[in-house]
Amino acid sequence: MTLQMLQYFLEIAKTGSFTRAAEQSFVTQPALSRAIRDLEEELGCKLLHRTKRMVELTEAGRVCAEEAQRVLNDVQRLCSRVRESAYFRKMPLKTGYIIYEHLMCLITPLTNPDDGKLPILLEPKYFSCREARKRFEANELDLLVLPEPCISDMSEVECVRLTRGRAYAIVPRGCALYERERVRLEELRGYPVIAWSREDVPLLDAAFESMFVQAGFKPEVVDQAEKMGDMQTKIMLHKAIGFGTSAASGRNSENVRYVEIEDSPEVFGIMCLWHKSAAPQQMEPIKAMLLSALGQAM
Repeated sequence: MTLQMLQYFLEIAKTGSFTRAAEQSFVTQPALSRAIRDLEEELGCKLLHRTKRMVELTEAGRVCAEEAQRVLNDVQRLCSRVRESAYFRKMPLKTGYIIYEHLMCLITPLTNPDDGKLPILLEPKYFSCREARKRFEANELDLLVLPEPCISDMSEVECVRLTRGRAYAIVPRGCALYERERVRLEELRGYPVIAWSREDVPLLDAAFESMFVQAGFKPEVVDQAEKMGDMQTKIMLHKAIGFGTSAASGRNSENVRYVEIEDSPEVFGIMCLWHKSAAPQQMEPIKAMLLSALGQAM
């Protein structure tokens, strides 16, 4: 049982709907349903009763909702006390990122819910993926936030997975898929695409290429992009489809829309990395806070 399961369950209890709960939790409905099914199996009883109009709590579900809220409140109090008492370095942590939404995946779980403040000092630095990796390897960055496919050698680093996620198709206005919430890989067959630069982000490009190989076809690549800004510009220029990770799915605009690829592998999450050589008294409190906020075990 994880804190995430309890949070999903309480959101369903609050909204009375799997669909609305999934939207509020920024997770796919199948993933939410699996979590609730695992929770019910672990507890050995039904917590929810579905009707045509809404989802209702069973008697066991009402008890579970009360206790789950109590547990989450206790965890929040624990985190607040740890934040107040733990040792944090006074100098800002130089934090590299390539997309602002990725940085927010780190900031959000660290933010104190009581006062909205960060208990540590961050000095965010925006780079291309290649430059960010280069500076991190040269020990010029304390933290690095990157899409999971961009990480190769893990022997010298520690990390926390900030999000799990599927790939997203970035669809330009006017495309037949623009109004869709989700698509399958097969539906992308025949569309021109903007790939990620093999020179600048080879691992990310390889991850998307592998995704299409598994789907059984090779898309027509009309251009390549190094950064997300380049990706969106070239999508609109070529009227082509680009690709991104789940953490960037909030970047919908009047020109492009992020559409989840529902049958892509869940390897497009966001990771936070630091060197194993970093002082434990500096990084362990941050790691503990992230794992607690994200409902993961140490």
